[in-house]
Amino acid sequence: MNNKKTVDAMSRICHRLGYRFGTGAAHRALCEKGSEASAWLLPPTLRMVEGRRHGRATYSLTLYISRRRLRLDATEAASLVDGMYDDALTMFSELSQESFVALVDSLKIETKNGGLRPDAGAEIAVTANVETIF
Repeated sequence: MNNKKTVDAMSRICHRLGYRFGTGAAHRALCEKGSEASAWLLPPTLRMVEGRRHGRATYSLTLYISRRRLRLDATEAASLVDGMYDDALTMFSELSQESFVALVDSLKIETKNGGLRPDAGAEIAVTANVETIF
């Protein structure tokens, strides 16, 4: 269906915004080389399919966005997280404009403390349901 197209689109979008993109199981994120800004997409989960040869497939996406900054005061951390929120909204807005995407729904962004990467100065987790057309 559209699993590969969704991952490829997220990769293009993240790279364009200056994030090093990776995908796979959460434990693999620790094996990857860190960069200043990184985005890690967990494997999309197929939630629902309507139709047989033509129709719609809904995937649940979880994307971790992190920035490496080892020493941050409260003001710097808030500013960094605010910028990552803007980037996350841009990423999913651009994903919604892909030709195979019908809808991005239930977008949720939360700040993580001690998240996926231990070397992250700031990290957010973004979840959404993406309805695609096949």
